[in-house]
Amino acid sequence: MKRNIYIDTIKYAEDQLQLKKMTRIKDLKEFLESKQYQVPNSNFLSALFLDVFGTQNMRNGSFTQDPGYLNSDSYFKLLEFEELQHARKSSMQAQENATKAIRLSKYALWVSVVLASLSIAVSGLNFFYTPEVKLDVENLTQLGEIIQTDPEK
Repeated sequence: MKRNIYIDTIKYAEDQLQLKKMTRIKDLKEFLESKQYQVPNSNFLSALFLDVFGTQNMRNGSFTQDPGYLNSDSYFKLLEFEELQHARKSSMQAQENATKAIRLSKYALWVSVVLASLSIAVSGLNFFYTPEVKLDVENLTQLGEIIQTDPEK
């Protein structure tokens, strides 16, 4: 699975929220470095921090990033991402199951064609090699006796 710096940052923020720990921009930078991301510059890191944690205050005429928690927008983005991943996985499993079902139906079709062909061939052979049945008075008399003695037959 491809790595995504934004999703990893949101997951990190969620973990920190569950631990009830506020996150500073320095903590985020250390986390990204531990994941072996190369942060291009501090502006990128600041924008990422602001988007995920949503804390920025004006102090002494300049913006500062105060420690913060995961904001609700980012949390919902994470939920949507995880839902999408789950849907993709379910879709792949459904596709695999459908492919297996189609393959199995093909095999069943071929087996039924072969068995039908064999059945036709065997019945054709029996047609040509069946001995003649003679019905004469003696056979009919025996058949009548069997029927009269055992009505269940």
